Amino acid sequence: MAPEQQPKSASRGPSRLLTVLVGDSMTLASEIASLTEAYNRMAPGVVGSDAPVPTRTRDHMLWAQPWTTEQSISETPYPFIDCRRVRLVPAGGGLMGAVLVSGPGARVDVGTGNIEDPHTPIQTEGTPYKLAKKRRWSHTVQYAAVAGSDAVARPRILDLAPPYSAVRISGVKYDTGTTAGYWEALYRISRGKRITLGGVAGDRLSDLSSRAFAVVTEAERLLFVPVRLLFEGQRDAFKRPLARAQDRLRALLGHASLQAVLDLVADPPNTQAEQATFHAMAAHGVRGVWRETASTVLDPLRVARCA
Repeated sequence: MAPEQQPKSASRGPSRLLTVLVGDSMTLASEIASLTEAYNRMAPGVVGSDAPVPTRTRDHMLWAQPWTTEQSISETPYPFIDCRRVRLVPAGGGLMGAVLVSGPGARVDVGTGNIEDPHTPIQTEGTPYKLAKKRRWSHTVQYAAVAGSDAVARPRILDLAPPYSAVRISGVKYDTGTTAGYWEALYRISRGKRITLGGVAGDRLSDLSSRAFAVVTEAERLLFVPVRLLFEGQRDAFKRPLARAQDRLRALLGHASLQAVLDLVADPPNTQAEQATFHAMAAHGVRGVWRETASTVLDPLRVARCA
């Protein structure tokens, strides 16, 4: 749920976030039910702390209420949802109309942008984790969104929702106030079993993801020397094919490695077998990307020497 956003500052409001939803991977209804239950179990610390107790659904739907500017987030019922500057108004004959409100200012002063939505990862400084500035959609972002990191706290929905068998990560990229794209990735959990990624499972997820991410990072580094040797004699010529090869490898291993982590999360720990799985996956990806890169050089001996 996202509140009104200041028109002149795309970084002010929490729209265009990364979000994490859980369910059965088959129906939108399962994700809505899981999100609703997570909201019911949330205990917000700021949002709605000074607001009257809502008595009807409409209290949460700001577009059905008169426009005000910069309403305090503590005085806004939790949770709340708005529709930018669109307001619903009576249109006569039992019908409703919609009008567009003009003027400066946001409907709600959301401060850091954290409105305590359970499906939003939050950075350590208290702001929502977004695809903003130089951060782009990648396996790094997806790992952080589900497993957390030193700089990102996992979304509360992973702990609060009833057992689920799939997780969907989605994000909208923006740059200087302009929407630049939308991405999403769907993962099954524990090979389709229903579990909750909290408590012990959450700790295991953190451990597995840390080790899998390290393997993917090492696989990227392994391409540096052979690609540089493959294009030696051509000043800096290796940089572009190296970037392409590493991008290709990340595309191959990013989703696959996080899927492997989520498949293993409910299994009994077996570090040796798990590392073998991650290494085999990485080795397969490196070999495939190397073959694609080497195929552009028509010198079999040089290719053999670099391999």
